[in-house]
Amino acid sequence: MNIAVTQIMPPALMREQQQLIKLIFSEQNLTSGSKFDARGIAIYRNNLLETAVRALGISFPTVQKLVGEDVFRFAALQLLKVAPPDKGDWAMWGEQLPAVLESIEALDGFVYVPDSARLDWAIHQVSRARDCQFKMTSIRLLQDVELDKLFISQSDCTQILTSDYPVYQAWKANHASEPEGYIDEFKQRIASEQFQQYLAVYRVGYKPDVLELSADDYQFFRLLKRGYSIGTALELLDKPDFAFDSWLTQAIKHNLIYAFTKIN
Repeated sequence: MNIAVTQIMPPALMREQQQLIKLIFSEQNLTSGSKFDARGIAIYRNNLLETAVRALGISFPTVQKLVGEDVFRFAALQLLKVAPPDKGDWAMWGEQLPAVLESIEALDGFVYVPDSARLDWAIHQVSRARDCQFKMTSIRLLQDVELDKLFISQSDCTQILTSDYPVYQAWKANHASEPEGYIDEFKQRIASEQFQQYLAVYRVGYKPDVLELSADDYQFFRLLKRGYSIGTALELLDKPDFAFDSWLTQAIKHNLIYAFTKIN
């Protein structure tokens, strides 16, 4: 990974860069008392934009392929204007890109792009999460504790999201070694008038991946994430045919959960 994108800046240097960014995009002339050289602003602006494009290209590779270099560069410029970096690590910048993409007129006909950006960001976040292998020793609590008093800790290596568009297929079509099937599936699903997709981004080892979930699986994850016990979550889900055993097997296999916990 390019050091220019990921290195940590000292706080003083970070504050000065933020001042420069605001100055560059303020569309105001430099005053005679400014400590910044007007002749160097254009050079700095170009270098800043190049760094921003490079950083976002790492965090949002699918979006970069979907929209093309010109639109992606424009989106990076708009993001610098509305949400300049506030941390020294460029890899931590970009969360607001989906909202920026929603405002770009050139993408009006590509309604799935902002959600594709949200998926890219989730993958990026999971790739940077601490190691969080499921604690197998905690599974004994299933035998010893009532479900109403048993909870499941969410894994930092997992994020769940939903979309009205087939963003999973868009992601696979741009990254799979054989994308043809995913392209066809994307075209079929994007043409559907009523469509909802539920996804889990997870990591086993060091490589993030994406899993399509059923609506019930997604809702159960959401209930657990809101802090409900297993028993209460099952009651609120209100799906008699929901197979908790199958859900648990999948959750452990894909490292979607961290541990069982109980309350006294």
